This record gives sequence, C-alpha cells and structure tokens, in this order.
Amino acid sequence: MRVPLINAREWKSISPLLPPRNGPGKPRQDDRLMLSAFFYCVATQCALESLPVAYGNPRSLRTRRQRWQADGTLAKLMQNPHEMGNAITIDATQDE
Repeated sequence: MRVPLINAREWKSISPLLPPRNGPGKPRQDDRLMLSAFFYCVATQCALESLPVAYGNPRSLRTRRQRWQADGTLAKLMQNPHEMGNAITIDATQDE
C-alpha cells in the first residue's frame, strides 16, 4: 500500500531543518516517511497504533518524536512555518 508523503517541493524546504543522518548503530528509518506519518496522525487524529502499516512501526515514530522533542527539532519546525511552506499537505502521488 502506498501512503501519502510530504511532496518533493515541501520536503526540499523541510529537510535542512532536520538533524543529520549520521552516527553509529542501525540506520534510522527515512525522515520523510516518519515526518509524513507524524503529519498523518495530526491531520487524521489517529493513534500511532492505527497508522497504516506502510508508515512503519509505531514505536519508531514514537521514538523519533521523543528524540526530536528532546533535541529541539520539533520546536524548530514549528518556529519556521514560512520555511516549511504548506508542509501539513501530504501528497499521495509520491513525486520525487
């Protein structure tokens, strides 16, 4: 099942606001997918456990949300809505 993602134009403006993808250990799940899942939950008011399976493991999203809250990433995203454009819009066509 394909799931709606943040469109490519919006992702281009959002991705620089996220922490770098480096460090030891297991590679983390795709940031675009995780942020799209987060916005999906906000837009539909669904519980993490009710996310479409294609968004991945709800525990991964919960962990990412906690990490991004702790390191200030979520606050940075919310303080820069002009840079995010219309990021709450998710695009089912998944343009790249």
